[in-house]
Amino acid sequence: MRYKLFFLSIIGVELFLRFFFPNLASDIFSLEAVPLESPFIYNQEIGYELKPHALIRIGVMNNFCFERLNSYGFRGPEYKIPKPGNVFRILAVGDSLVQQQELSYTDTWEQVLERMLNKKNSNLTYEVINAGIGGYVCWQVKQRLKNKGILYQPDMVIVIVGKNDMVYSMLPYWKPGLNLADIESSYERKNQPSRIGFFKKMRLFIYRYCYIMRMVRNIFNSLGDLMYRARIILKHQKDSNIPFNQEALNLYLENLEDIYTIIKENKSRMVLVIWPTILTEKTISYPKVHRKLFLLYQHFPISTKELFLWNKRYIQAQRDFYKKHPDIILIDGDHAFQNKGVYERISLFRDFVHMGKEGNIIIADLIYDNLKRYLGIDRYEINLYPASR
Repeated sequence: MRYKLFFLSIIGVELFLRFFFPNLASDIFSLEAVPLESPFIYNQEIGYELKPHALIRIGVMNNFCFERLNSYGFRGPEYKIPKPGNVFRILAVGDSLVQQQELSYTDTWEQVLERMLNKKNSNLTYEVINAGIGGYVCWQVKQRLKNKGILYQPDMVIVIVGKNDMVYSMLPYWKPGLNLADIESSYERKNQPSRIGFFKKMRLFIYRYCYIMRMVRNIFNSLGDLMYRARIILKHQKDSNIPFNQEALNLYLENLEDIYTIIKENKSRMVLVIWPTILTEKTISYPKVHRKLFLLYQHFPISTKELFLWNKRYIQAQRDFYKKHPDIILIDGDHAFQNKGVYERISLFRDFVHMGKEGNIIIADLIYDNLKRYLGIDRYEINLYPASR
């Protein structure tokens, strides 16, 4: 009788899981999925860039969609070249803080800013072009601006770059010119997918037809993941004593100088944005902050406190760069975010630097408030969520 009850219970649990959790552990079969063609082009001149009209994945985790790039490998529509006479064109160049690949195109700070600028009745049409690529460092931004960005004849160029220059310089194998293509290739060499053997095939067969085994697998994986995360987070609360990479900072400033020169030679105006981060002296010790920094902890060796201090040095270098070139428009997001409370700040950030929809609206509003006196326009109310979205 006991055996019958046991088997009936097993069958009941199996049917329950199949009915209420049909996608349980569906990631197991990801090896069988057909991968998308890589959207990247790799070359020595720029490391990597996005292919024209490439299809890229937008969003996070299981909440994502796909988006087609334009003919220059930028997010957004095709823009007229040469630029029409009634258009004021703002080009945004930089890394993932410009590209904002985790957000839909209409939710990016560039598009929010464009809507704000065009809400005001004017003889001009404002265009804000998103020319960012995730992972870029300063020398890559310079190349992208020189090779493609300037072709758009921008009246103003917003530059957001430096966070990757800083974090890559922590790596033991850092060298001048290092970029994400180098980091990814070294990672891939260590993690080449192995051939699926007999026992692996057997496990996949069992997981395909037994939902209880999928549940057991998920429980063990979750426990293992929790222990691994706790160990990595704890490790990064202790100082690594890695010396600050001054050479990397000097190279960053040299490339920033080149960007300034390119913009000025093309009779445009440079806008330098100092992007805020989740870290302050108050948030360093918060466990929720540590959890949001986990991905960075996995790949980079310094502690939370060291990351905060290294970032401060880059911010000060950007402020000093502005003092050297007072014709630049400086938008100091780090200073602007000082009035954010601890919990508000933590809630705005997904990780060290990336924010969601609300954070992008705040950034767009900050940039607009700083640009309006240069553009000769007043503050106004705007519907940030158009019905067409």
